[in-house]
Amino acid sequence: MFMPRSLKIKRAPESHQQQQNPKRSKATPEDTVSTSPSDTCPPDETVNLEKEEEPIQIETEEPEEEEEPVKSFKKNQRWPEPGEPVCIMCGRYGEYICDKTDNDVCSLECKASHLAKTCLDFGEKVFSKDLQEVSESSSSVDTEQSYSYKEDVFISELTEEQVQRVKTELAIVTAGTEVCRPIIEFEHCNFPTALRLNLKKAGYEAPTPIQMQMVPVGLTGRDVIATADTGSGKTVAFLLPVVMHALQ
Repeated sequence: MFMPRSLKIKRAPESHQQQQNPKRSKATPEDTVSTSPSDTCPPDETVNLEKEEEPIQIETEEPEEEEEPVKSFKKNQRWPEPGEPVCIMCGRYGEYICDKTDNDVCSLECKASHLAKTCLDFGEKVFSKDLQEVSESSSSVDTEQSYSYKEDVFISELTEEQVQRVKTELAIVTAGTEVCRPIIEFEHCNFPTALRLNLKKAGYEAPTPIQMQMVPVGLTGRDVIATADTGSGKTVAFLLPVVMHALQ
C-alpha cells in the first residue's frame, strides 16, 4: 500500500497539469495519505487491548468449573494407586468417606452395601420393645416381631360422629368397605421404640391428614389408592407400612 503512494509524490512536481490546476492538487490523495498512517495505528492498539483481555476471560472461567458428581456405581471408579485409600467393599479407589461409619468407599453403591452389612441386626433391635431388654429375654423379641396393627383404645372409643367430624375438618374422603379409622398421632400405631424415636428425630411430630388415614390402612395390609397435594406426606404414608412389613 505504501509503494503506490510514494510514486505519486515523486511525480507531482514533474507534471505541469497539477501546477496549472491547483484544485486538482488539493484533491490529490496527499491529505488522505498523511492521515492513513495515523489511521493504521489504532488497529495495532486494538490488537494489544484484545490480547490483554484474553487472560481476564480465562480467569473468570476457572471458578465456573463444577465439581464432578459423586460416582454412583463402583464400575465407574478406578483402581487405586500405591498409597491411596481403598474401598472397604470392593477394593477400588476409596475416594469418599461413609458419613455413618467413617470408612472409605468408592461410590454410592458400595456405601449402601456397607451400611446394609453393618445393619443386618437392625430389625431385631427395632422390634424390641425396649432396646436395653433385648439381651434379657428372647421371648419378648418374638412377640414384638409378630407385629400386627390393632386400633388404639383412644381411636376405638371415638364415636362415629367424632370420626366424621375429624374427616370433614381435615378434608379426608374415603371409599371402600371397612376402612380403618384415621389415627390422630403416630403413637396410636404402637410402632416399636426405635421407629418412634427415629420419627421424632426426623421431625415427624404429628401425622398429616393423608398419613392419618393411609398409615393404618397400609399397616393392615390392604391395597390403597390415595390422592393428595404435593408435599402432603404421601411418601411417608407409604413407607411406614412398607418398613414395618419389610422388618417382619
